[in-house]
Amino acid sequence: MAIEVPRPVVVVVMIAMVGGIIWLTNRDQPSSANRTNEAPPHVVDYKTVEQRLIPNGGWSRVVVIDPSTRMKAISGRWGNS
Repeated sequence: MAIEVPRPVVVVVMIAMVGGIIWLTNRDQPSSANRTNEAPPHVVDYKTVEQRLIPNGGWSRVVVIDPSTRMKAISGRWGNS
């Protein structure tokens, strides 16, 4: 005892499934127009003086930056070079 489904309904469902699969596989990949070959940000030397495990996962760290490079590092992070 099979249920007959009209052919247009089957076609629409198949198109929707294929479109959904294509969208799911491509949604996390940036388009080639959005990719750039930017240089990595300036690396700032620091020393970790305290580190704690966060209960829900991850780490909390207290770091010390050399005073001679501190202002340059902070202004670079804020975009005020």
